[in-house]
Amino acid sequence: MRKFFKKLLTTLLVISILFYIIDSGLLVTTILPYLENFFQVEEPNDAVSVSEDSSSMEHFIINNPISQPDSVDEGLIRDTILQLTNRLRTEQNVGTVQQNDTLQSAADIRAQESAESFSHTRPNGTEFHTVLNEGGLEYFYSITGENLAMATYHLDDPGMAEFLFEGWVESPGHYENMIEAGFEELGVGVYYDGEILYLVQIFGSSY
Repeated sequence: MRKFFKKLLTTLLVISILFYIIDSGLLVTTILPYLENFFQVEEPNDAVSVSEDSSSMEHFIINNPISQPDSVDEGLIRDTILQLTNRLRTEQNVGTVQQNDTLQSAADIRAQESAESFSHTRPNGTEFHTVLNEGGLEYFYSITGENLAMATYHLDDPGMAEFLFEGWVESPGHYENMIEAGFEELGVGVYYDGEILYLVQIFGSSY
């Protein structure tokens, strides 16, 4: 009999506490938020991380890329970059640039060098513009400029070109190069190592 009354009192006490919690609002204001925070799971971040400086370079790392191709259509990527650049320049009323074979050859060299050293300083320690007059190349200029970009391949070829171009647009150093009224010619360099796509713009005005 004593055990029965003890269990009854315990049950009544528990019921009273529950009624108090519900009636006082503690369940909504304190207990449930605590449980939600305790069991909260942080979702993985699949966003693009970007690092940039004022020297006209962009570096993009994609955490979860799609299956990457063995090769890319370099011609398509070049044409896309040229078209996007001229569209931007037309919008800014600074005149279009023409594709230049010498600048393209130089930019291709610089794209490959970017895989070794992502910098406007070349692997041999010289500045980027030295590539314009070596190894059989000859481009005498009054003004020149270089934009670099690299990214994990995660879209199709035109998509990658647009992705990196938009990165240049959002960066003051790149943007200034692309809308410089003094530039008349452009070479677009492309290098793909099976994972990372490297793009280079070399602008110039020859004399």
